Formats: sequence, structure tokens, C-alpha cells
Amino acid sequence: MDDLSLCKYSKSRVLWDLVLYSCPLSLNATDAKKCPCKKRAYLTHNNTDLRVNSCLFPATWRGDKIRDPDRFRAALDAKKKKGKDKMAETGTQVIETKSVEPAEHLPLWGGTKIPIIGVSGEKGSGKTLFLSSIRPQSTLMIDLEDSSASYNIPFAKRISLYDEMAEKNITVIPKPLEMFIWFRDIITNVEPGLYDNLSADPLSDIESGLVDWVKENPAEFGHTANQYEKAAGILWGDVKSYWKILLGMVSAKFQTFSFSTHMGAVWKGSAPVPGKRKPKGKDTLMELASLYLLLERKPDANGKVPEKPTAIVLKSRLAVTEIDKDGEVSHHPILPPNLPVATPAAIRAYIKSPPNYKKLKKGELLAPEEVLSEDEKLLLQHEIAESEKETAEIQLSRLERMQDGAKAQAATRQKQATATAAVTLKEQVKPEAKPTPAPEPTPEANGLVTPEKIATLEGQRDMLKIGAKMWLAIMRKRNPKLEDISELTAEEAEELRERMWDKITASKMDQEGKTKK
Repeated sequence: MDDLSLCKYSKSRVLWDLVLYSCPLSLNATDAKKCPCKKRAYLTHNNTDLRVNSCLFPATWRGDKIRDPDRFRAALDAKKKKGKDKMAETGTQVIETKSVEPAEHLPLWGGTKIPIIGVSGEKGSGKTLFLSSIRPQSTLMIDLEDSSASYNIPFAKRISLYDEMAEKNITVIPKPLEMFIWFRDIITNVEPGLYDNLSADPLSDIESGLVDWVKENPAEFGHTANQYEKAAGILWGDVKSYWKILLGMVSAKFQTFSFSTHMGAVWKGSAPVPGKRKPKGKDTLMELASLYLLLERKPDANGKVPEKPTAIVLKSRLAVTEIDKDGEVSHHPILPPNLPVATPAAIRAYIKSPPNYKKLKKGELLAPEEVLSEDEKLLLQHEIAESEKETAEIQLSRLERMQDGAKAQAATRQKQATATAAVTLKEQVKPEAKPTPAPEPTPEANGLVTPEKIATLEGQRDMLKIGAKMWLAIMRKRNPKLEDISELTAEEAEELRERMWDKITASKMDQEGKTKK
């Protein structure tokens, strides 16, 4: 009887714990009499023969499958209306009944807001069951791997990628880009407040498609494909900003947006680090999440796997704020570092009664932190160097754009000067022509620094992160009375540019050397 569910309107008192909390088709007691998912079941319980009404949803008693519950309910309502009209035509008395109002949208977490929840873990750690247990009767489940298909969970609505492919006769596996557009269309068109929780299981392929979409649409972010190709930092900046916008839009339409991610290897160079794993996904997910859990279901010494997972709390913004009589504000975490039982019900229990951090139980404590090995230290240094390299690429790209602009302006001025000289020479050949006045001397001709050279120097200053006082001291080495960069001579500016470029080159070589080590 482990997989048996009884109809919402079953009157069984013996098997009351198997009766569904709500009807998956939202039928009232009258309509449920003709429910296609209801089937008479015969079983023996405690030596007693029982006959009960079982619920086969999403299957019907004929073995068919209901793919769109909303469409089925609409067809049922249309059939009822047609029957009423026919009864009215024949003079039969029609008794009006009040429609059942939808259940009130109660707070998901006892008054505490958790806009975004992420769960990760190895295969079999309970990710799908966690998302499905938040409040299934008011959850919109977007199932990208049909992980929840076999659990017979009465979701308010479940959208299966595989089912939609079957309905549209699509036999080619969709690409991540197509899956991202499909997901974006769903969250864009869903009515705000219709569901309390949106679950995406898993979110990994959606994120991969997000990157592909940004690459194909650089103009949406004011960039070009060439800029993405030259500077990866610009691409990842646009990916993160767009992902934040979409996730913010999702969390505004639901009380909670919950998602799962798979686990991935931790890489060092071109090889994975043995025994090291981490949640897949962009840093944006961790940044925006109010709660992020790493689920585990490890067997005990006897090989027995627990029914419910435990979880390491990777991130939690849940806290109780107190203000004492003196106005002193203090914050107390709602969740312990480790959840002995990681279920939505357990989280609600902690919200109702937070733990005493001074007297945490054994199961609420994390295992003692292990000392980092030399390989782990090198890996950490490598990750830091990669982050610094990405920042340097963004700054270098900015400087290159400034230099390209300066070169273009110089080329334009050169063309203008050449054209002016040609006209002047032509006029000089004519005996009656008046002398052509000499062109206005440029700053460079007068020995002064040009605006383009000033822009280049300021870009180099920003890359080296030189403060205002240090910058003034550097310029005064060239001219003790100097107060502004525009007062440099062209010769002094060129000498300063060469010195600054040498420092930038040395810095990049030093960083690359550390990365290789």
C-alpha cells in the first residue's frame, strides 16, 4: 500500500492517512462521482477485506493519461453547462449550486519570507521530493527530467518538458537554448499570485541555454559579438545581470521560487580533483538565494539509508531580529549550520522555534573543518587568480576601446590636414590666388598634451588603481609646479605613458606566472 492514494472524498476511516489532501483535478464532491482517475480497489488490511476508492491521477481507470488537467476541467464545465441548457429547454427544474472557492493562499513559511530556495545534492539525495513537499497543491512544477512523474504528487499544475515534446511530436532532443526560451516564456506568461511556489527541477540546462541566448543577442546589452569574443568578462557580466532580472521577475510572481541543481566536479587545470564536488550553476544563484541547502542521504555504519535527507546550510538569510529596551539590535539565525532532517516541514518548525546557538544539538553541528591540503591550497589560489584575470580582462578591454577611439580621431584629423594641404597647394599654383591662412596650431604642435593622450593616461591610471594623491605626486616628478594632467607637455605625457604601460605589462606577466604555478 506504499504507493496507494485514496480519493480526496474517500470516507475510509481505517486508511485515513492515505486520503489525498486535495483533489489533483480540483473537482468538488459532486463532480468527483464521475472522476476518470477514480477506481475501486480491493485490499486486505489487518486481516480485514476493504473496498476503497483509489486515485490513479494522472492516469485514468482506462489506462489513459491526463496531460492537461486545466483543459480537462474546462471540458467538464462546458459539458455541465450544456446539460443545464438542455434541461432548461425541456422545462426540467434546474437547481443552482454554489461553486467551490479556491483555497486561500496562506503564507508558505509561517510569515517569514523566503523568496528563492536552492537545493543541490548527489543522485538520490532527495532534491525532487524536497521541492515537491513545499506545498504541492499550490505549486507550479516545471519538470525538465520527469523526476516527479512517478511520485503521484497532486501539484496545482505540473509542466513536463517531455510531455510537451510528445504532444508536439518533437523527436529531436531540445538544445539548452530552446529549453531556456521555453522556460522564459512560462515565467513571463504565468499570472502573478496564481501559485504560491514555482519549482524548477533541475535548473542546470536552463542556465546553459541562458549563456547561449546572451551570446546570440549581444545587441540587447549594447555590445557586439566581437566584444564577447575578445573579452569574456563582458559576456559573463551581461549573463549575470540578465539572470538577476529574470529571477527577480520570478520571485515577484510567487511567494517562493525553488530550484534544484546537480553536483559537479571541482576542476584543477584540465583534470577533476578526486573526491571534491560542488553544486553546479552560476554564482548568481548563490548570490540571490535566501536559502541554499546541500542535501545528503548517507548510509550509516550498517548500510541503512535514512528515509529523509540531512542538509548542510550553504547559505541562509533567515534570522530573527530583536531590539532590546536600550535600542540595541541583534539578529539570531533561524536555522542551525546543519539540518538533521531537511524537509520543508522541518524548516517551518525551526521558523516557529529557532535553535539556541549556544546549545546546538549534535546533529545540528557541522563536522570539524578539515585542514586544507597543499593541492587544495593551490586550487584555491588558482580560483582567485582566475577571478582577478577576469577583472583585468574587463579593464584591458576598456583601455583598448579608448585607444581605438583615439586612433580613429587621429586618422580623421590626418585626413582633414591632408585635404587642407592639397587645397592650399592648388591655390598657390594660381598667380591671382591670395595666400591661404595657416591652420590653427594643434596642442601637440605647440608641445602640449592632446585630449586623446590624457584619456589614455587616465585609463592606465585606473587599471593600476592609483589614487589621486599618488597620481599628483607622479605628475609632479615631471613638473614640480604642475596641478593638472593637462599641463603636461607632449614629451612628458609620452614618457609617462611608456612608464605606465611597462608597469601594466609587468603586472599581467606576474599574474600569469602565479596562475601557471
